[in-house]
Amino acid sequence: MRGQCVDIAGERERGAGTVQTLGYFFALAVLFFALVSAGAIMQAKHRAQAGADLGAIAGAQAINRGETGTSACAYADSIVRENKAELLSCDIAGESVTLHVQSQPVLTSLPAVRARAVAAPEKY
Repeated sequence: MRGQCVDIAGERERGAGTVQTLGYFFALAVLFFALVSAGAIMQAKHRAQAGADLGAIAGAQAINRGETGTSACAYADSIVRENKAELLSCDIAGESVTLHVQSQPVLTSLPAVRARAVAAPEKY
């Protein structure tokens, strides 16, 4: 029997390696998709927060310069859009500006991410 392989398990094991390999491939694909999704959500969250922070500061500066609330919110909205986010609300109380912003992740099947920012002069 030299040079010949003996099949101890018989036909029961035939194709088991293929099924196992497909299982590993599926697990890696799910892990890859989860990591890409998490990265897309983190990117959208940072983009939304940056837009909210910068927009609120810009709006507070506009109020501090004596502009009306409407023009300050319009200016804040332009800054938010430059950061690829969408302004949901702009509330002005005295010299304080509060923005609620959302940003859509690159993978459009994921939900939009929201951020909030408040800016006011240093005396607050």
